[in-house]
Amino acid sequence: MGRWPREEIQQWYGRQPWLCGFNYLPRTAINWIELWQADSFNAPAIDEELGWAEAVGFNTLRTSTRSCGPMTPPACGHASTGS
Repeated sequence: MGRWPREEIQQWYGRQPWLCGFNYLPRTAINWIELWQADSFNAPAIDEELGWAEAVGFNTLRTSTRSCGPMTPPACGHASTGS
């Protein structure tokens, strides 16, 4: 697979929605470390909040994954957006 021609890149980019986002930390976590801890990770709350965000027009978010690594509890990275 080679590089797309410039015109094809511009056409593809022109079809993408405008990015509208926010910094995300769920209501059940007091900081980004707690977000990923197995005892406080709350997938249903995250799904609900991301659903609210999508309903009002947000299509991207930023959060921290700095505590996710090989020694992290299984909850790390397993949130479902329901999409």
